[in-house]
Amino acid sequence: EKDSVFTRELTQLDAYCSGLGKVLLANLPEHQVKEYFAGGILPALTRNTITDVSALRQELMAIKNQGYAIDNSEFDENLYCVAIPIKDRDNSVVAALSISSRSKDIIYDQKETIINLIRSAASDIIMALYGRK
Repeated sequence: EKDSVFTRELTQLDAYCSGLGKVLLANLPEHQVKEYFAGGILPALTRNTITDVSALRQELMAIKNQGYAIDNSEFDENLYCVAIPIKDRDNSVVAALSISSRSKDIIYDQKETIINLIRSAASDIIMALYGRK
């Protein structure tokens, strides 16, 4: 169905253009971020894909500070995502969790509600894995 959200097992998304990927990139040590960007060009997958390394680095700093990322139709036209990090016992980011929608309005108009829902789910995951929230 054309309105379904694109997701498929064993599919790889580039980190620079997905909410999950940007959350993970934002929380990498600086030397690993440099290695990632040393890989070359960041191709535009949509008109919203951030392809300028400097602009993406600014986005990653904002993501780390605010604790969430938004994919603003950067990977797929009309696909929006809010993602947050999941941290281990040492407070290191080990995973990310997201909600995606084909509706920009849902992601932006209900952003705080969505972030709270994802954070609650992340807390449950953290509790199950590490015995803490």
